Parts: sequence; structure tokens; C-alpha cells
Amino acid sequence: MGGQQINNDDVMDNAAIAAHKLQVKYLEPGNGKMIFVSTAGSDDNDGYSPQTAVKTFTQALAIAAMRGDNMGDVIMALNTGTAYDLDDESGDTIVVNVDGIKIIGQGGNVKLTGKTTLNCIEITASDILIQGFNITAIGAAGAIIDIDEKTAAYDNIVIRNCKGTTAADGIKLLGASGLVLSNVLVEDCEFTASGITTAGAAIKIGVYVTDVTFSRCILRNSNAAAGYILLISDTVTASARLNFFDCVTVSTHLDSTPIVNGSTGIIGVVQNCFLYGTTLAQSGTSLLWWCLTYHTAAAADDGVLADPTP
Repeated sequence: MGGQQINNDDVMDNAAIAAHKLQVKYLEPGNGKMIFVSTAGSDDNDGYSPQTAVKTFTQALAIAAMRGDNMGDVIMALNTGTAYDLDDESGDTIVVNVDGIKIIGQGGNVKLTGKTTLNCIEITASDILIQGFNITAIGAAGAIIDIDEKTAAYDNIVIRNCKGTTAADGIKLLGASGLVLSNVLVEDCEFTASGITTAGAAIKIGVYVTDVTFSRCILRNSNAAAGYILLISDTVTASARLNFFDCVTVSTHLDSTPIVNGSTGIIGVVQNCFLYGTTLAQSGTSLLWWCLTYHTAAAADDGVLADPTP
């Protein structure tokens, strides 16, 4: 495979260290307030106890914003057995716009239902943790989680223990000229792109994005239209670093590509992963395939790639 020559050990060590730093950062105890959200709550409440929980994430984030960025606040979404309807949110989307906030679903399986054609969660801040949600994006254009740098550069974002189904894109990452999105860790997550007519992707990565790691994730594409597990823009930033560790990808459509499509200038590692689909397209990439098991449905040519030279 062509492209930039990479030292295998250096790339793997750097990726592991970056992922470790993000995990350690978000496991450190904070000094912030706990703000509670409940489907049975009221936005007239103060949000500082389960008994006085607010109803919307919009209000919880407004309370955190009044305290200021990087206060270490935690928004705890109580699991009441009823899904949170994003119709209740301002703009029908949870807009995470406070630096340093953690949003956690109680018990790890709090359900969110998105609005038609809109993103469920939009992240427009740095040092963010989203954890413990089961999200359904019902629209034909809405992503489960969208990180889009429109006005500032964001970094240090962790998505952990989340599950989602979408008719379009699962996680969408996009920077902008002079605004590089970096240091994103997605771990222990499961995302499915399941559109009927939309060729969506479980992961979609646009321009000016780098240092992204997926660890212990299940990524599916079950689109009736052709789609992808991972779709990377043709104009993605040169030498963007992208890593997959211990992941499973499944493409059920015969025209789907399980891992990479249409990308240029990508470097990174795919280690201890199982890929199922039709092809292993890598246009212009320099990914290191390490202990990789794959199966291509059309040709039925199972195989193992171990320690190849880029």
C-alpha cells in the first residue's frame, strides 16, 4: 500500500498514549456541581437534587453556563424508564456548549429519541464527556452525535458507553479552516446506520480532523442504499491520525465498504479488529493493519493481515 512511511511502534505507542491521557483526564474527580435531569422534572426547578431535577438538557446546560466554563459540572440524566424526547429541547437538539461538562446517563442505558432531520446531540465545546445513552435519530438527515467546528476549535472529547441508530450518520466529525477538531476518543460504543434510501455512515469524518481513536466499538451499516461504516472526506486534513482498536464492523449491504472510503492522507492503526463487508477500500490511506481479521461477503475471501509494511 502506498503513501507515507510510518514507524509501526511509534504510531501504536502514540495512539495508545493519547487514548490513555484522555481516559485519565476524565476519570479524575472534579469539584463541580451535580445537575439532575429527569423526564418527570420541571425547568422551574434548580436541578441540584433528584427531587428538584430539571426536565431538559437545555436547562441543565443553562445552569452550568451560568456557573461558567470548566467548573467540572456533571449533568446526570436520571433513568425513569421513559425516553427523553428531544422535541422538548430548545431547537429539538441537545447543544453541548459549555467547556468541561460531563453528561452521563444513569445506569448506562438512558434513552433519547431525536427529532426528524435534526442531530440528536451537537457538541460545540471542549473537554466534554458523553456517557451512557441509547440514542435513536429518527430523521433522514440527523446524526446521533455531531461535532462540528463552526466558530472555534474543540478538543478533548470522549464518547463512552453509548449506543445509537440513525437513518443517516452515527458520529459526524467536522473541523474548519484554522479550526482543527482533535483528540476524540470513542470507546465501548455501538452505532448503526440503518437508512432505507440514505447512504449514511456509522462514522463520518470531514476536513480538519485529527487524533481520533475508536476502542472496543461495534459499528454497523444496514442501509438498503449503499453506505459505509466509515466515510472520510476526500479533502480530509493531510496526515490526519485515525486509530481503531478491538472493534467490530459489519456491513450488510453488498455495496457497502466496511472501513474506509474515498480518503487521502490518513495515517493510523487498525489493531485486533474484525471487519465484515464487501471490500476493504483504502484509497490513498496509510493505515497500518495489525492482527486484522476480515471477511468480504461477495468474494468470500476470509483472511488475516498481520504486521504489513505500508
